Order: sequence, then structure tokens, then C-alpha cells
Amino acid sequence: MILYLQGKISPLQEKLFCTLGGNIHTMAIDGDFDACQALVKQAFDNRALKKALHLNSANSINISRLLAQICYYFEVIAELSQDARNQLVISVPSGNFGNLTTGLLAKLLGLPVKRFIAATNANDTVPRFLSNGQW
Repeated sequence: MILYLQGKISPLQEKLFCTLGGNIHTMAIDGDFDACQALVKQAFDNRALKKALHLNSANSINISRLLAQICYYFEVIAELSQDARNQLVISVPSGNFGNLTTGLLAKLLGLPVKRFIAATNANDTVPRFLSNGQW
């Protein structure tokens, strides 16, 4: 099951998601990322559903996705000169900071990056949490 935000992805992305076929089903959610995340968490909290459907997640709440994304950072670094690698600052557009977490994990594994800049928009879950302690 692929959940996506209705009206928030390109027509091409929507076409790709909605025409995969086979055992892949899509659902447009009228809401924000947090609404999608809430549905995923609700499904995982239902033990009977989780067992019956053998649920697994490929979103940012699954370490498997984060580990797979580490490759992106190392691939980018490989394209740069040694001088550029040593001075690299990466700005990561983020909502719930899954991609930034991936970059930090890559740095722990030896990614030669000087620092990360976390950029956020209206999907400001983490900055709100750091500001007021409410998730």
C-alpha cells in the first residue's frame, strides 16, 4: 500500500504510483504527511492486521529505508573532488528529518562532510518538538 498526499505530488509521480499493478495499491490522502504517518502507525498498532498482512514499512519509521538511503550520500561524495569533499556542507530539506538522519548515519560511517544544515517548511514536526516538547 502506497499512501501519498492528494494534490501534493506531480502528475507523473501520481501516474507512476497508481499504475504499478500487481499487489501494489495506492491511496491518496486528503491531509498532510502527519495524517499518512498516523494511518501507518494505526495499522502497525493493530496486531491482528499486522500479522495477517505481514506488514512492513518503507517509510522513515523503518531503519531499513534509512540504511538504504545512506548510499545516496556516498554516491554524491564520490562525484566530487577531494578538495570539495573536505569542505562539503549539505543542506537537507526536511519535514520529520528522516533524510537528515540518514545523512548523519552516513557521517558516522565515514562520510567526509563538514556539516549539515536542516531546512524545514510548514511540516515542522521536529522544530516544534524542540521548541515546545510536544510531538
